[in-house]
Amino acid sequence: MEDIAEEAGIGRASIYRLGLSRRDLTDAAIVARLREGRDMLGPLMERDLDFAELLVEGSLATIEWARHDPELQALLGKTRTAALQRLLIGPNAVTHDIIRDTTATGFHRARAAGRMRPEVSDERAVDWIQNVFLVLLLRDDLDTEATAAHLWDFLIPALSTVEYLAEIRARSA
Repeated sequence: MEDIAEEAGIGRASIYRLGLSRRDLTDAAIVARLREGRDMLGPLMERDLDFAELLVEGSLATIEWARHDPELQALLGKTRTAALQRLLIGPNAVTHDIIRDTTATGFHRARAAGRMRPEVSDERAVDWIQNVFLVLLLRDDLDTEATAAHLWDFLIPALSTVEYLAEIRARSA
């Protein structure tokens, strides 16, 4: 709280008079850092790549950034599990909107090309991606290559049409 007060140029007591708790400030800082990450990583999702490559490369870059960003890691380390759940997973989490906004164009193109399952809405796909990201973020035993393999083996089949999966397999054979 002292660091925040100093940065804001006010006394520590003034922060409390504003009605802001430590949790409120930490949550706001996490949201701000996640949005900064989106701004840095968002252009990755605008590239003209195949759906699976775009989703894996964008996901991998996001996970690696979140794993290794010292500011985000410090903030997450000061947050209780319940607050992390509220911030990182579910339809009301800030990450839901961030992922939805950065994948909307790619999802639209993939569906139009017959590559993404049409019965899975963007909202449900984003919910699944949030879950995958959270699990992979917690897996400190996985390096970049192993993380990419999990994305190829589980995320891509979950969102892709059967025909597109056959095309991917044929290309890699």
